[in-house]
Amino acid sequence: MAVYAKLRGVIFLAIADFILLPDKKDWRSNHRLLDTKTYENNLQDFYFIFLELEKFNKELDQLENLQEKWAYFFKHAHESTLEEMENLIGHDFIIKKAFYALDQASWSEKELNTYEKMIKTEMDNLAVKEQKIMDTEAKGEARGEAKQKISIAKKMLAKNKPLDKIIDFTGLTEKEIEQLK
Repeated sequence: MAVYAKLRGVIFLAIADFILLPDKKDWRSNHRLLDTKTYENNLQDFYFIFLELEKFNKELDQLENLQEKWAYFFKHAHESTLEEMENLIGHDFIIKKAFYALDQASWSEKELNTYEKMIKTEMDNLAVKEQKIMDTEAKGEARGEAKQKISIAKKMLAKNKPLDKIIDFTGLTEKEIEQLK
């Protein structure tokens, strides 16, 4: 029982393009597990959701919530253009990502190779930019450390501290310290 207590909700989502449950009128139905002998629901965190797209008949302008948008997407994405899906998708990043994944499934090998090359180029360019940023940050940190060493050395020189102590504290060479005098 201790292991089950740590279990998060498990949702089984079945999307059917046919009528799966003819006695149900709604296009979406929720189900839970029951022990067949005691009829107890010991697994409250297990859900079964069935979407019967054949029963879903709303048009694009009738969609009221995100669930309906998803149902419309599943039912019509394969027959819709990108422009038509843009009306549905709007600013919903997840649905847009799903549409592109669905669209990619129908690409020819040449289209897929072209896309993969484009993505690789973008990733390479991004890596170059990130490396430049890291290099610039490293240079800036090095300059800052160098300025700090010089500042410490100047203060120690002003207090007539011995050269060996200044070298020890700053890591500067004797020549670098002599140039500061």
